[in-house]
Amino acid sequence: LCDWSSDVCSSDLAAKTMCSAMKAKGIEIYTVGFALDELSSSDKATATGMLQNCGSDIAHFYQSFDTEQLQAAFKSIGNKVAQTSVRLVK
Repeated sequence: LCDWSSDVCSSDLAAKTMCSAMKAKGIEIYTVGFALDELSSSDKATATGMLQNCGSDIAHFYQSFDTEQLQAAFKSIGNKVAQTSVRLVK
């Protein structure tokens, strides 16, 4: 949705609309905030709030402060998706 480091961000309304539309279709949404601590306090609050609200629920939001935590977040997401996904096998 946003890249605050380069000030490229869709409007809050557009992001909220997109997240709401995905949730309405039953799409499970995970969000990951990376290095949000490097933002100003107001930008960090905005980014964190957007990511928390966009995710399917608060448990679908991950905050990572370094690459190790980022890798761990994606590993955790991958594990959760693998546990809940339906697979068809022949």
